Amino acid sequence: MQSKNVKELVVYSIKPEFENEITRIQELVKTCVSEFAGFQNIESYQSTSDQLLLMDWVAWDTLQNAKNAQQEFEKHPKFNALMNYLGEMKFADHFKN
Repeated sequence: MQSKNVKELVVYSIKPEFENEITRIQELVKTCVSEFAGFQNIESYQSTSDQLLLMDWVAWDTLQNAKNAQQEFEKHPKFNALMNYLGEMKFADHFKN
């Protein structure tokens, strides 16, 4: 049975030299993930204690589409540009209700 209403939580840091480009980075992430099948919504947040720490809360229609997008993400044409900003991937996982 397919899991419905799947959320993907991704927590990552950006490099200090890009501290003033957070909005641009969040828009780039949204542009990339919104192109994948099953994408429903994304909410992006910035840590209140560490300005370089970001979190994306992505809604997918099914767990399979979420996993497919995760696998295909590295093939996206804007992936390398996005990785240029990335400091460290802290956490990523899928959740269902």
